[in-house]
Amino acid sequence: MKLTRNSIISTVLFALLVATLMTLEEFYEGDMNTTTVIEEIIAYLSILGLLFIFIVAPFQKLIDLLDKKLPWKGHFFKRMGIESLAVIGLSISLGFIFGEFIHLYIDHVLEAAAVVLRTMLFLLICSSIIMALLELRQLHDEKDKLLQLSQQLEKEKIETLYNSLKQQVNPHFLFNSLSVLSSLIHYDVKKADDFIQHFSDIYRYVLDINKQRLVTLNEELQFLESYLFLQQIRFGENIHIDSKIDQNNEGNKYLPPLSLQLVFENILKHNIVSKEYPMKVTMSFDKENLLIQNAMKPRQDVVSSGIGIKNLTDKYQILQKQLPSFQKGKDTYTVSLPLLKSSIS
Repeated sequence: MKLTRNSIISTVLFALLVATLMTLEEFYEGDMNTTTVIEEIIAYLSILGLLFIFIVAPFQKLIDLLDKKLPWKGHFFKRMGIESLAVIGLSISLGFIFGEFIHLYIDHVLEAAAVVLRTMLFLLICSSIIMALLELRQLHDEKDKLLQLSQQLEKEKIETLYNSLKQQVNPHFLFNSLSVLSSLIHYDVKKADDFIQHFSDIYRYVLDINKQRLVTLNEELQFLESYLFLQQIRFGENIHIDSKIDQNNEGNKYLPPLSLQLVFENILKHNIVSKEYPMKVTMSFDKENLLIQNAMKPRQDVVSSGIGIKNLTDKYQILQKQLPSFQKGKDTYTVSLPLLKSSIS
């Protein structure tokens, strides 16, 4: 891990300020002239450059080791003490070396001990800043990793939930279709045979399309035609669909897979469909929503489990905040399905 460009610039500017203040003190006390001030500032900045080159890597290794052995949580004072000792030890040892160098090659009246002490102070300030920046950078990186991990886990959780919802559709569809088949077998074997043939084709299509997270409105409408063909084997001409949707111009609108099948399945399950009470369903657009409205002739012998509507609502809740709505009127029941964008992932 490296320090950011802004961190390095900030450290250099701060070190320049410290070096300038230290040398100006000597200048105003008459211990240095202008040339010597500039030379000492350059010397301090050179020392800072050497710190960045040779000290950042050892400090980072120390931080990595302490993260494993002594994390901040539960070892705050012990870790602070170790890092402080590292900074102080470095400042003292290098202070002797660089201090003697500055005393020998820069002309001023201060004694060697005073120059060494000032150099140690400068090193202590700069080393502390570098250590603090490395720690902050480490904490920032850890925060980013935790955030990425959290987002990944949330995505996996959503995918797992979504796949679970899709798996609920297949048994639900299968159960209802077999219920239809069971009733057909008792009074029309020929229709039952046709139903089995078309059902096998439809169910294969259901499995294929159910692997997708979103499907186009066109695909849903095409599948709906096939699905209603199965239902017409049972209900004959007692189902009437009035569609105000042009399939050729709706390729950029999307729905969760089998949304329309779930809606129509509930319509046929909960209402009387007969020659006396034919089922009329109207499909139209309302801005960014698909409206499906049916006449209500409620059946009294049906107990709703709510699986289909809950499944559809949960799918939308995963994909976006806007949810489908279900409105019961005096004689009609209206479902509004938000049309989604293909960018949802």
